[in-house]
Amino acid sequence: MTSYHPGPINNFRFLCRHGNCYQRYVDKFVPIPKCTYARMAKLFGEFDGHIQNHTTISDKCKECESEKETWERKRDLDREFFRMILENENVNEDVIGPNDKWYIIDADWLSHWKAFLFDDSGSNSFSRILRYRWGFNGYSGYPLPPPISNETLLLEDLKTPKLKLKKIIHYRGVNKKIFTYLKQRYGGGPVIIRDILDIYHHA
Repeated sequence: MTSYHPGPINNFRFLCRHGNCYQRYVDKFVPIPKCTYARMAKLFGEFDGHIQNHTTISDKCKECESEKETWERKRDLDREFFRMILENENVNEDVIGPNDKWYIIDADWLSHWKAFLFDDSGSNSFSRILRYRWGFNGYSGYPLPPPISNETLLLEDLKTPKLKLKKIIHYRGVNKKIFTYLKQRYGGGPVIIRDILDIYHHA
């Protein structure tokens, strides 16, 4: 980026994920003719999202508000499930039951789910990075996680672990009851089962 080339037009950080601009950001924009915008986009490029007319500017995005209500209901259900787990079972991140096995989960996905559970929208937290990565940068709370993304831990055959994966950094482990709940709620996979909490140790 230089004074001669300002870089691509970038409205992304002022828009919600549905392409609407909130009223509080109106002063960040200057209206220009559509033909002028098209010419500038062709000349400098366009990062993501653009506002063509005033109808995209509002106090609230109806889609965002509907999503937020849905996420709040699901967050409450998840919290209730894990409250029951904590009350009725001895939960330990390093120990499972004698007849249970470890179910491996992508650490990034689990971080996203935990941030959703506690509605962690802190501007300096890891959740901020994930919000941006999954396209929820304009949401004031923390969004529902996508399907479990264990494929990121595996090679193309979706069976063999990638090299140099580290516990906690790249993957975590939960028991069967917790994994079954999460998979039923969010889908995804593949299922990775181990006798010990080591992705390279085959069950």
